[in-house]
Amino acid sequence: TVLRDIANITFIFIILYIAISTILRLGTINTKQALVNVIIIAFLINFSLFFTQVIIDTSNILAKFFYTNATSITVDNQNAGIGKIFATALQPQTLLDQNAYKNQSFTKTGAGFLFGAVAVLLAAFSFLAAAIMFIARTAVLILLMLLSPLAFAAYILNDFREYFTKWWRTLLNQSFFAPMYLLVIYVVLLVILSPQFTDI
Repeated sequence: TVLRDIANITFIFIILYIAISTILRLGTINTKQALVNVIIIAFLINFSLFFTQVIIDTSNILAKFFYTNATSITVDNQNAGIGKIFATALQPQTLLDQNAYKNQSFTKTGAGFLFGAVAVLLAAFSFLAAAIMFIARTAVLILLMLLSPLAFAAYILNDFREYFTKWWRTLLNQSFFAPMYLLVIYVVLLVILSPQFTDI
């Protein structure tokens, strides 16, 4: 509310700026276009938080849809979480199973343990990185909602429009990161659980 009120106050100064530029014939702005933008944005700015929440809610609905489909995959006739599905399909514990290297040379055994450890560490790191990115996404989206009135106000003048563009791109990127990530996870789960993959 405070930022929205500040943004509304800035419209007074923007109108004064347009009026002075017109009187002095500075020619730095298109007066008619600027006035149209002021009227439109002055209306939209009071709904800026609503529009921002619509985009975020839409992305969250898509994310929940893909997450629900991913976790609805059954393992041993039971619903399992994403982590359990990966563990069941890839069986990372077999990478470090000594029995798998009984008839192998010392070099091959050492290489097998090494590659197995690296694979497990990379998988753990990827999930940890995803968790951190989801936490950061939440913080960034809260900040973007707070700044939404000022972002819409910045759209009016060409000199400040780049800030609105950056805000808009960040909003879309952060919002739809979650559904895109979960879509990829869902596709990967379908692939690793397919008979063609498990028979390899």
